[in-house]
Amino acid sequence: MYDDLRHHYLKKGLDKQAVLNLLGPPDIKSDDSLFNYNLGMWSGFRIDYDTLNIAFNSKGKVARVYRVQH
Repeated sequence: MYDDLRHHYLKKGLDKQAVLNLLGPPDIKSDDSLFNYNLGMWSGFRIDYDTLNIAFNSKGKVARVYRVQH
């Protein structure tokens, strides 16, 4: 799911509202420049949660999409 979203849907320059329409509200919203969506226990030994992180630039456009293992 993560790879498909990152490669086909969450392109750089996509606006914040389009991300919200596609994925709904984020599980964690640190501020307006970073949305975090919980992916569950996705990698490794399945003991750590992963998140899909979407960073926005100052114009509210996608600047970076990445996965973080916590």
